[in-house]
Amino acid sequence: MISFAAPWVLPALLAAAVPILLHLFARREPPEVEFPAVRYLSETARVHQHRLNLQHLLLLLARTLLVVVLVLAAAGPSAPSGSAGQHASTALVLVLDNSLSSGVTAGGVATLDRLREVARGVLDRATPADALWLVTADGVPRRGPPGDLRQIIDTLTASPRRLDLGETLGLARDVLAGEQLPGEVMLVSDLQGSAVTPARGAGPVTVVRPEPAVPPNAGIAAVSAGPQPWTAAGGAITVFLAGADTTGVPLSVTVGPRRARQALAAPERPVTLPLQVGERGWVPVTVELAPDELRADDRWSLMLRVAPPARVRWNSADRYLAAAFDVLREGGRVAPGTEMVIGELGPGPSLVLPPEDPARLGALNRTLAARGISWRYGARSAVPARTDSSALLGS
Repeated sequence: MISFAAPWVLPALLAAAVPILLHLFARREPPEVEFPAVRYLSETARVHQHRLNLQHLLLLLARTLLVVVLVLAAAGPSAPSGSAGQHASTALVLVLDNSLSSGVTAGGVATLDRLREVARGVLDRATPADALWLVTADGVPRRGPPGDLRQIIDTLTASPRRLDLGETLGLARDVLAGEQLPGEVMLVSDLQGSAVTPARGAGPVTVVRPEPAVPPNAGIAAVSAGPQPWTAAGGAITVFLAGADTTGVPLSVTVGPRRARQALAAPERPVTLPLQVGERGWVPVTVELAPDELRADDRWSLMLRVAPPARVRWNSADRYLAAAFDVLREGGRVAPGTEMVIGELGPGPSLVLPPEDPARLGALNRTLAARGISWRYGARSAVPARTDSSALLGS
């Protein structure tokens, strides 16, 4: 296919009609006068007139072709001839989508390998006069000659970063905005549905997608371990899956060095698994799915903090504290003890609440001063006010 470096010049081809119009309007029919003495020259005149008409047509054709050639030369035509580098200078931003979905294997070939092959073919047709950029999943435009960009492509792997195709196309158009050469964006991607978003700006975009259909995939989207620390009695984790495989995927949970649970999960049905943890401290937990063609999202690891319940003493006469700590004690979060005192100032670590009787504030503040604590309780304020803690508590 023929392309032009300056296609805006092509409308000037209309100037080729100027010689034709001049030829038509400049034709003059000579007057005819019959002289008996020159009738024998009629045949000779007809032959001469045919020769003149032929000369005029050839001259008209030459003038018209001259105008067409000049306009096409100014437009900079180019056409592929089977060898690299036979095109006008161009500014090209090559977007290679090596996000996580490019790690899918279809037909025994990784999608990233197919994308990489297309990108290499684009760079093979580039010339040193072209302005080239490469944008991958990290979203950073890299400018360089074809050889340097090809080396980057050869070392690419599937990245866990999500490539927003709409935002990336807008970035590519911003890059081309400062170039004087004709610009184009080429997107080489598997066009994962969640990555296709509206793009800002305007300009030509060529999209290349691998032919094989992407197989269904299920991956771990998130794992929740609930409130921590866990007690020795254990707790529960919830596994959320994402993907198109709704038939159910086997998963296993490993706590520390041993496999604890197995279950069947699906993207639309989160699974909650109760776990027993005997160790204390930080315990590694790994959730794994049965491997599919996209392996990078089949494993999730996290750390659990396991600790005994806090030993707390609270004022059982305060019905609000008593109700709250009864719930915490039944859940195994706290146990009676002296590690911490809640509601009043004890001999060790304490969470102090202001006394209901204002007359006791003075004694409480003196006790805080004796402990070396710098802040004090002030008088109660009945007027609504908005301030920070320093203004209320003092320094």
